[in-house]
Amino acid sequence: MHVLWLASWYPNPTDLYNGDFIQRHAQALSTQCPVTVIHVAKAQQSLAVQQKDVEGSFTSRILLFKAPTTRLAAFNTFLSQFIRFRLYRQAFKEHVKVHGKPHFIHLHVCMNAGLFALWAKTRYGIPFIVTEHYTAYIPGSLQNVYTRSWVYRWLNKRILFKAAGVTSVSRYLLDQMRSFSPLHAEAVIANTVETGLFRRENVFPLSPIPFRFIHVSTMVEHKNVKGILDALARLNTDAWTLECVGPVRQELIAYAKVLGLEKQVSWTGELRYFQVCEQLKGAHAFVLFSRFENQPCVISEALCTGLPVISSNVGGISEVIDASNGILVEEGNVPALADALVQMMAEYPRYDLEELSRRAQRIHDPKKVGKDFMAYYAKLGLGGDSLKNKT
Repeated sequence: MHVLWLASWYPNPTDLYNGDFIQRHAQALSTQCPVTVIHVAKAQQSLAVQQKDVEGSFTSRILLFKAPTTRLAAFNTFLSQFIRFRLYRQAFKEHVKVHGKPHFIHLHVCMNAGLFALWAKTRYGIPFIVTEHYTAYIPGSLQNVYTRSWVYRWLNKRILFKAAGVTSVSRYLLDQMRSFSPLHAEAVIANTVETGLFRRENVFPLSPIPFRFIHVSTMVEHKNVKGILDALARLNTDAWTLECVGPVRQELIAYAKVLGLEKQVSWTGELRYFQVCEQLKGAHAFVLFSRFENQPCVISEALCTGLPVISSNVGGISEVIDASNGILVEEGNVPALADALVQMMAEYPRYDLEELSRRAQRIHDPKKVGKDFMAYYAKLGLGGDSLKNKT
């Protein structure tokens, strides 16, 4: 079986971190069978770019096109969709020439690659399944589906309804999606973590003072980094540090200074995947205070590294955090977060860090996740050798 993935989000030359969790999902499946990922994205470049990478049983094909720049925004959107669809069709036809017509398509994130998956089902009878990660199904989230145009909503619903099955990394997001559209054959399949890197072994020896908190995110508004700083400012001790890993936002640096925290809070900027691992190994506990989430990969990475987690109780986070591996607080409740930070410092010795890591490793191991996808395909009756039909 050779599985064809269409990815609406995927790392590409214009955004190296876009949907990197989807890339890791694909790599996890490639431990069980050959996988080809096709991703089409807009760019500001003057020329279209095609990039094909092959590594063992894993192939990724990235196609970029110049973003339209007419004065009519609606026409730009339509033209982008037309070009994107044409490029997906081109890449699909080339895939078929080599591997034959696939028995099914695995789509990651409905919009925009789902438009081609929907067409392929109508035109060639190829079923597709969806794995969704997008927090837009959560009411109140940024750019949520309920605030989009009726055309966008109708197409998104059509894709979900026509999918043979739908998976996500959290039960919470599946529940939110079901409120938006009927779903078929729902399943939760976990995020994957490169467990060879994110593991308890070779963790740096840490002094108990200062207690080292770490936060990893894009530092955007809904991550509520200011809320974390507000909570730290309430502490009656300075025996702690906070390392913030992600894009440097000058307004956050200025805010930490206003609170008098500039000597205890550091900012690393964006780091590569393996570098994030090294930073986690140098910390005691991970802190997240988001206003909304699905199932953040970085929580899984922190757990696999053996870090207990303090987080706001949003999205699917309560599905992985309990009293044995962390503390959950009410979203936006700064005093509760401050109490949790104090509790973590006081009770840190009670956590079994080795078992915490082993438990997360079992869930997020790439081979295990790859097998979960294979079992899901089998449950839906998908798979088998590719048909050698020409398209």
